[in-house]
Amino acid sequence: MEEGFRFVKNYREILSNFQDYLTNEEIEKAIKKSSDGFEYLVSGYNTNLDALSQDASYDFYSEVEDSQRNQEISIQSIKFISLCKHHLLPFFGSCDIIYCPNKKIIGFSRVVKIIQALSLRMQLQENLTKEIADILIKILEPKSLTVKIHAIHTCMMIDMSGNNGNEITTVENYQ
Repeated sequence: MEEGFRFVKNYREILSNFQDYLTNEEIEKAIKKSSDGFEYLVSGYNTNLDALSQDASYDFYSEVEDSQRNQEISIQSIKFISLCKHHLLPFFGSCDIIYCPNKKIIGFSRVVKIIQALSLRMQLQENLTKEIADILIKILEPKSLTVKIHAIHTCMMIDMSGNNGNEITTVENYQ
């Protein structure tokens, strides 16, 4: 894979600076694991979101008139990992989705796939929250939708200012 080759080449160049501290075998193992990890963290770019969105919803029928129906559907604690585009360090946490269907619902596994496809890219947490909300609005056309992300950023964990692991929460609400 050409992309993988570039990752390996770049990691080899970076790790060559540590030849005084690591054996060649350790460097080669680190190169393989690091490049595999980075490839995974950006693998969401290979996902076709239009194809993932297609046929994602189902008609939602109820004996209650649409105007009277206010049932909320909540999918909680969907785990994700992403890559901060400022620091190229991971952030990770969970995503909660709450929506009031209009005429459509979505399979829970499809929501997980959407979150995974969007999170495995370089980005900001605020943008990830909005992107998830935007695609679900497009698919479901719900009466209301809330997307809430709770995440811990490794860049904050290694920051010497004392912000070592605070959880950040972002919320998008649509009514």
